[in-house]
Amino acid sequence: FTLTFPAGVVDNVVATLTKYGENEATGYGGQVTLSENKDSVTYTNTVSAGTYMLELDLQQQDPADTEQYKKINTYTCLIRVAPGLCSTGTETLTSLAKLYKIKYELDNGTIPGDVTTTSYNQYTKFTLLTPEKPGFEFLGWCTHEKCLSESCEYLQAAGTTISISQDTKLYAKWQEVSIPSITLDIKENGNLNNSSIIQKTDCIGIRYISST
Repeated sequence: FTLTFPAGVVDNVVATLTKYGENEATGYGGQVTLSENKDSVTYTNTVSAGTYMLELDLQQQDPADTEQYKKINTYTCLIRVAPGLCSTGTETLTSLAKLYKIKYELDNGTIPGDVTTTSYNQYTKFTLLTPEKPGFEFLGWCTHEKCLSESCEYLQAAGTTISISQDTKLYAKWQEVSIPSITLDIKENGNLNNSSIIQKTDCIGIRYISST
């Protein structure tokens, strides 16, 4: 069986052959050959007569992690083999769900799990992550750097579900959190004590040291 598709997208193919009506593919290995131009894959096998389900997982090298392959399409078809005969077939895919890279520009912020780059295809929806930055409130994700210094009607909040159809950068937009100031004039027996204010981004504490 040969499946053709647009060149230069598929980097690896994993085939699974299952006897129709069975759940397990054990014992039906077969040989998978990706063409030199990466525009077709051929699957060959020797099996007894019957009806089989062939599943081809088309994979692309992950642009966010070049040591990994990521599934972009799955092609499934029925193959019938008559006693004493060979069964052949050719099919064509006119389009593929190519992988696109998404990069988070955090402006010194962080994302839990240290995620900065990953990849998806245009049919995969994903949820925007929530970054953190001490002393700042996260306002949302911008798709253009100029939105960081301007109001942006396309600002996307964390938790929003989106998809992408090209390599994309998402810029984290922040707003500095203002910390209220406090002036202390604490006296004991007419003397100013050794007191100081401890300020943090999420609280204000008072350190009091008695003069006695």
